[in-house]
Amino acid sequence: MIDINLSRERQTYAKMFNPKKSVADYVKRKDEKESDKIVIKSTEEKELEAELAEIQIEVDKLVQTKIEDFSFEVKSDWKTRYFPEISDVQNIVEKTIETYKILKKAGQFKEMALVKEKVKETMYAREHLRLVMNLDFDKPT
Repeated sequence: MIDINLSRERQTYAKMFNPKKSVADYVKRKDEKESDKIVIKSTEEKELEAELAEIQIEVDKLVQTKIEDFSFEVKSDWKTRYFPEISDVQNIVEKTIETYKILKKAGQFKEMALVKEKVKETMYAREHLRLVMNLDFDKPT
């Protein structure tokens, strides 16, 4: 079993570390192959995407009102800046969405409604954290 894994790793590294091509070319080529796949979504997945889009619209409205309440300006690139803390909150959002999916499949509608509200709260918490991390304290409003 170990020999099989080692040989597969050696083959992979041999492809990656070819002296004629860079690792970046290998990664780019892998991404291109994965993007060619056809994705078929079920009606459940489409419904979930629609519900999450509605939640995101509500969260965006809350974020806009919060931006107006701040006494400092928010940096212009606040949506794209990376902070590890935001990734942690994003993991919580993803787990909450997974819980929501499970409850929906199980038909537990009361719990599902509660978890949907938690999804909204955690998405808002993520955006709020992103805003706070990007406050420009040199520019009061």
